[in-house]
Amino acid sequence: MNRRSAAIPVLAAVLFGLVACSSGTVGTATPTQGDGSLATGGGGSSTSSSSSPGSGNSLASIQPCDLATPSVLSQLQLTKLGTSTDSGARSCRYQKPVDVNGVNGYTAGVDVRDSQGLKDVNTDGSTVTDDQIGSHQGKQLKSSIPGDCLVAIGVSDSSRVDVSVNAGTDTNQACDVANQLAKAVEPQLPPGN
Repeated sequence: MNRRSAAIPVLAAVLFGLVACSSGTVGTATPTQGDGSLATGGGGSSTSSSSSPGSGNSLASIQPCDLATPSVLSQLQLTKLGTSTDSGARSCRYQKPVDVNGVNGYTAGVDVRDSQGLKDVNTDGSTVTDDQIGSHQGKQLKSSIPGDCLVAIGVSDSSRVDVSVNAGTDTNQACDVANQLAKAVEPQLPPGN
């Protein structure tokens, strides 16, 4: 593997981490600094919610890295990169390295948002599809930026779990993986409203 191919997964992970740490405005899924990644904070990110902390929130005891089972991580060829709380959510990040041809790699994230519901998802710059994910209401945000997709799973009016994927420039692959991961995560969540 040449040096350039080896740097691609690291660069993708760094860019994904930077996006996860960005903040936006409610109602606006704004890519940060044109880096080609969906701002996952409130659809992204949101800095406030109309409900008080803990109201209707049953996610407090759930750890984001516990939501994806070892079998689904193996199936999607994901390895854990680490955790953070920098994006206004409790987050777990994963990566599937590129193959021998330097393609088919992606990064993924599972964000637990204790005080942001589906109504707080930033949708600007995305094609939004309402979707039922198991027993929970959800939204798929297909970014206008190639390669980015987010699936938000509503748990209560004031809480949700976001599953985001960056697959380079392949938005269809990103949405396929995000939906697979969201469907695997959903049964681990408290019942939806």
